[in-house]
Amino acid sequence: LCEDPSCHLIAIILVNLTFADSDLRREMASPESPSQLVYAISYSFLVASMTPDEYGAHNLSRSGMYSNSNTPRELLKETLKKDEHFRSERGVFNEENQIYPETSRWCLCALKNL
Repeated sequence: LCEDPSCHLIAIILVNLTFADSDLRREMASPESPSQLVYAISYSFLVASMTPDEYGAHNLSRSGMYSNSNTPRELLKETLKKDEHFRSERGVFNEENQIYPETSRWCLCALKNL
């Protein structure tokens, strides 16, 4: 999902996984988990909820951006640093302006479940 935030089907699968029993959910949400699921979903939500202008300004593209094999935690950290400029200008959260509104919606559901 970090490599292709447009793929909302992966986010739907993650939502279904987050309905699992409490022990599995705790394991998936653990900061020590090798999957870094919370960071991955948070990063994907951040990217998916960007406007097309923000997405372009971050120089995000589906080809080549992830070749440096950053972890989800690093991707989220870097994107949040760059995003500080846009946060004050973003205003109201509006799904009509989001680059990937379906992914954004499903990532939010997954985070809520965790």
